Amino acid sequence: MLVQLNKMKEQILIKEKEHTTELENNKERHEMEIGEMQKQISDFQTQLSVKDAVIAQLQMELADCEARTDALIDKLGLVERNAEEKYQHDIQDLRDKLQLELEAKNKLQDAVKNAQHESMVNKMKYEEQLRDSSTTRHIDMFKQKLMKLRKENEDLKRQLLPTRQ
Repeated sequence: MLVQLNKMKEQILIKEKEHTTELENNKERHEMEIGEMQKQISDFQTQLSVKDAVIAQLQMELADCEARTDALIDKLGLVERNAEEKYQHDIQDLRDKLQLELEAKNKLQDAVKNAQHESMVNKMKYEEQLRDSSTTRHIDMFKQKLMKLRKENEDLKRQLLPTRQ
């Protein structure tokens, strides 16, 4: 029995030693796994920090782009308003010039009508003067003929007077 007890004791010691070895092996393996996991966690934290920094940078760039876009939209609105005001001003100027041109055209048309009327009146006067002048010329011609005939008649009378005597 003592042998059996010693044997059992030996077996228990062997088992305890195996168990201790196994525990140490498990402990080492777990420590290695924990180290690897801690390294992975550290790598993930580093990656997360880098990604957070990239996200923060991208958010700042996005905010900057939005600010520039808003500024450009405001500037475009201002340019559109200025262009619209300029075009409205130009259109009004053209309307004013058109109105002045229409008034000048109407004045010229009235002047042309007056000139045509005056020309017609002058033409009628000229034609009347021409008729009067023609009549006066005829009268002068007849007077000259009459005077010539009278003179001839006088000459003939003088010539006949000595013959009748």
